[in-house]
Amino acid sequence: MNVLVKTDGGGIFSTFTIAIQQILKDIPNVEDIKTIYIELDLGRYRYSKNILGSPIQNPYDYVLDQKKINPDITLIANFINTYNNHNDLYHTEDLRKLQIICSKIKIKENVLNKINPNINEKTLGVHVRLTDMLEYHIDIHKGGSTQDYIESIKTIINENNIENIFVSSDNQYSLNLLKENFDIIHNEVTNINTTEFGGNYINYQIDNIHLEYFWVDSFVDMISLSKCGILLHKLSSLNNISLYFSKTLNKSYKI
Repeated sequence: MNVLVKTDGGGIFSTFTIAIQQILKDIPNVEDIKTIYIELDLGRYRYSKNILGSPIQNPYDYVLDQKKINPDITLIANFINTYNNHNDLYHTEDLRKLQIICSKIKIKENVLNKINPNINEKTLGVHVRLTDMLEYHIDIHKGGSTQDYIESIKTIINENNIENIFVSSDNQYSLNLLKENFDIIHNEVTNINTTEFGGNYINYQIDNIHLEYFWVDSFVDMISLSKCGILLHKLSSLNNISLYFSKTLNKSYKI
């Protein structure tokens, strides 16, 4: 079964989440899926003008090893729901199927080759998501700061056999503070904000949504988190997707 998904949403992993949740909703026999092609539906996507201003290309082609297909099923993806906590997903049929769906989606080698080989099932993955989230998604984000992450990391280290720590951060301030407190692994990405809160990060994301480096950096961090064994996170589509791609994550802590 070949599936074409035309997706909508906001940020990169918002649109990805909407795409795979539509597959979950409409295709009960996900095991029978052979190939999946995901594309932004430029007729609906709110930031289409930013993509149309450059050579028109499906940005998913930057990071996914996918080719145009003759689809058996075409899905017009729309927002369905948000998983607030990974612990609500573990050992569920939804997660089993979401992981099968993501196993049908191949990541390009230029992304996979950037993954640090020292990340493994004994790595604590930390996803710092602050910046614009409290400003634009206050209904689902309740506080949190870099200091909260630091205290949580200390607790997790005391409770678990942690070999190393990988950090994906949406801002340089948090990354620097975590480096002062712990010996961490992190990717050399450039798609991050300067400050912990505020700034102009939402507009930065919108303005760069059509650029290859922006997609590659985002997927490198997502896949890196998926290679960890334990995850510390706030609510975010990026770390949700890392769980769907993961074969090693088995425990999570939420800020």
